[in-house]
Amino acid sequence: MEENKLAQITKITNDIEFENDFGQEPLGLGRITKDQGVISVCSLAAAFVGSAIAGIPLALVVLAVGLNDIGAVNRSRRANPKPVKEEEPGAIDVPAREVEPPGLPITEQDVQPADSTSLANSERDRLQQVPIGASSPAQPVQSVPATRPPKNKEELLKALRQQCPALLSLVKSHPIRCVGVQRSGKTTWAKKLVLLRLVLLPGHRAIASTPHYEPTNSYPDAFQIVGISNGKRDYPSIRKEWNGLAQRVEDGQVNSITTIWDEFGLMNKVVEEEVLTAVLTSCLRETFKFGEYPVFIVHGETQAFLPGSKGLVTVFLEGTVRVETVGEKTIGDDGLETIQPTGKFKIQWLDGTKEEGKIPDWLTEELLMGMLPQSMLTTIQTPVTSPAVVTEETPELEAVVPTEATTELKLSDSLKEPLKSIWLFAKEKDDWITVRDIQRKTFSVLRGKGSKEIHQYFGLLADMGYGQIDEEGKSDSSVGFLSN
Repeated sequence: MEENKLAQITKITNDIEFENDFGQEPLGLGRITKDQGVISVCSLAAAFVGSAIAGIPLALVVLAVGLNDIGAVNRSRRANPKPVKEEEPGAIDVPAREVEPPGLPITEQDVQPADSTSLANSERDRLQQVPIGASSPAQPVQSVPATRPPKNKEELLKALRQQCPALLSLVKSHPIRCVGVQRSGKTTWAKKLVLLRLVLLPGHRAIASTPHYEPTNSYPDAFQIVGISNGKRDYPSIRKEWNGLAQRVEDGQVNSITTIWDEFGLMNKVVEEEVLTAVLTSCLRETFKFGEYPVFIVHGETQAFLPGSKGLVTVFLEGTVRVETVGEKTIGDDGLETIQPTGKFKIQWLDGTKEEGKIPDWLTEELLMGMLPQSMLTTIQTPVTSPAVVTEETPELEAVVPTEATTELKLSDSLKEPLKSIWLFAKEKDDWITVRDIQRKTFSVLRGKGSKEIHQYFGLLADMGYGQIDEEGKSDSSVGFLSN
């Protein structure tokens, strides 16, 4: 019985906790910080200072307060323990392997549908499974079919707007100078541009003035070609076309004509510098207004490659749209390095803006020729050149083309001075005459005229069909003329 009582007393005593107020609440630094180290250090320092000032009692009080705060901090930490931060497991290296995506739709390469009905049904079912507003699953990329060449003018316009708008912008352009290294495709580029004009511009005509003939790069039959006669250079015909361009612009004729001036750097051998200057300075800026679209093919853009003086070269460069054909180096069949055309070209407009383009592979001369009217291919183009006034001394000169039925009297009467006197003198001689012969004759209408001016008159008479001129490799005074 006594043992049971003793057990009950023991249980009661175990349940009773004896606590005092010491360490229950912070009194000093414990109200500011929970760092026991800071409290301990500060308490010891304060006790040392207090003992020095007021003696040991004050030091004991300071130490008691510090111990109380340390105890209070310990109790608060046990009551609110900090959560233990679990360490994340380290990354485990796993060998990479390709995983096939599950649930990929079956394509035509996997299963071939029995007929078009089953394929349509499967497509309808797939669309029904996609909610409205949601994007449908990505479809396999289908191969792009090869571009079909256009078959008519409308298709040609649409294709060029998409694939080469730069070339299309040059169809109606200010005068163009086409530059580039040899064999970069300058002549080929010019031919395609002019053929494009013949297709797109109603009633357009093309004149190619070239002093050389290349069997592998000749101009199409749709062009009127001048500059070559019986395999030789025909400078008078080139001069005739040059003067005709100037005269048409001066007369204000509205046409639709492209004139290609191949080897423009040789023009100083064809016309006098005064004539060249007059045309480039007064007519070049007006050609666009009257439907004249000259294209000058040159090998360079310095005075060494262009005719005329330095000032005239500047006028020419500033008044023409620059088009540069781009070639690339390649190794020919003979194993030597050469230049191959790429079809690429760069444009610099008159305002300085630049543009680039590449002629599509399908845009061939054969394709463009096939779009031309049959009449243009079968009918030889008649010359469009008007006789030109090239000097201020003969502004009253009028164009008269002789015919077989015209008498000599009518021919001479149709000419104005001094051309009339020169032609009658040559007709009377019935042989070659030279500029020196005319000067010795001392015509009153030629008083004050030098050998260059008389040489020019010979050229005018030849251009108008009144005779022939022999000037290649000769000085002005030795140039010859033979009347018809």
